[in-house]
Amino acid sequence: MKKSRLWTAVAILTVCTITTGCGRNSHADRQQYGEQRTAEISIEEPKPAFEGIYLDENSSPSLIIERMDTAGMCRLEIGIFRLTTLSDAVGKVEGDRLEFTATDAAGNPIGGNITLRGDTATVTFTHSTWALIETGTQFQYVRQKALQSKVTAEMAYQGVSNYCHSAYDWSAAEENPDIMGLEMGEETDSAYHVVFRSYTGALVNFYVDKADGTTRMVEYVPALNASEEAGTINLFDYLK
Repeated sequence: MKKSRLWTAVAILTVCTITTGCGRNSHADRQQYGEQRTAEISIEEPKPAFEGIYLDENSSPSLIIERMDTAGMCRLEIGIFRLTTLSDAVGKVEGDRLEFTATDAAGNPIGGNITLRGDTATVTFTHSTWALIETGTQFQYVRQKALQSKVTAEMAYQGVSNYCHSAYDWSAAEENPDIMGLEMGEETDSAYHVVFRSYTGALVNFYVDKADGTTRMVEYVPALNASEEAGTINLFDYLK
C-alpha cells in the first residue's frame, strides 16, 4: 500500500522514540497512552459534510453540492426562486465554510460562502455587482433527507475494521493488542466517525456517509500536530 508523507514522518518519529526510550517502563507508557487517548482522538474535528441536495422554501431541489476531489473542491448549482440559477459555481471547503465563485446573469463574477447548521445551509453572497443580488444577501436551504440510511453504525465499524486490517500492519499488536485499535467517534446526522489508532500514535479518522457508504479518510499525527486528507473508500467494498 502506498504510504503518505505523514506516515513516512511517523515512521521516522517512531524509530527515534524507540531509540531514545527503550529503557522506559512499559506500564507507564500504557498509562500515559490511556490518559492521552481521548484528548488525541478529539483533536481532529470532522469538517462539515456539504455534499448533498438542498431544498428551497418551496421544497424544490435548488442547491446541489458535489465533491470533486479529496482537497475539498466542490461543484455547485445554486437556484434562487424566480430570480436566477448559478449553474457554473465551483468552490472549496475552508474550515467550516464552503467558499464559492460563479458567473451571474450579466456575465460577471459573483461569489460568497455557504455555512451549515444542522441540515440548514445558508448561502451568503460576499461579492456581487449584479443589481438583483446585493452583497450580503442570504438564502437558506434545507438538506433533502434520504428515505432510509443504507449504513448502520455496526456496518461502519466493521467495514473500517476490515479495511484497516488489510491496509495496515498489525503484527506489532500481537503481543499487546491495546497498542492498536478502533473506536467510534462522534456521530453526525449524515456520517459515522470511526477512529483507527496505529502503534506509532498516528490516527486515521474515517467519516462514513450514512446514505451511500462513501468514506473519507483524514490522517492525523499528534506528535507533529499535522493532518492530511488521505482519499476515500467505498465501505461496501469491505463488507463483502
